[in-house]
Amino acid sequence: MKLVLNIFFAALIIFTFTQCNSSKKIAAPMYKPDSVQPFKYDGRLINFGTGGGFAGRVQQWTLMDDGTMYPGQEVNNIANGVKIDQTLTGQMFKLYDDYGFGDLELNDPGNLYFFITMIDNGESHKLIWGEPKNKILAKYHHTLYQIAKSKTPIAKAPQRPATNQ
Repeated sequence: MKLVLNIFFAALIIFTFTQCNSSKKIAAPMYKPDSVQPFKYDGRLINFGTGGGFAGRVQQWTLMDDGTMYPGQEVNNIANGVKIDQTLTGQMFKLYDDYGFGDLELNDPGNLYFFITMIDNGESHKLIWGEPKNKILAKYHHTLYQIAKSKTPIAKAPQRPATNQ
């Protein structure tokens, strides 16, 4: 019986060490025009998503002002792009401008963080936060996420920090 237990524990230790992988740390997402799309796009883009946590995983989507939305930042995800209603698309870009998010300076990530990046004519403006100090921005991000969830094939619910209402 002792031999069986020793073999079991030895096998368990060997299995544990062979399954360990070094995980690559992912920094805050950064818009890279050549990695997001294989063509030059002259319009506006809203890149948004979540990241962090124990795994450091980043989920993101891109909404183009022509109404195309696609998940991720990898070129192969462009095939998963879907068309969003042009009125809804226009409304999301208009809300970004009307609420003055382009004038905000926000770089306050937490362990779990949320981000929105507006890319317009090659210029990018990024907002990143952990706890939502700006409730309107947090609700705007959540609305973008709800659109992504209903339209793109791989959207999963980001954990949403509690708001102090």
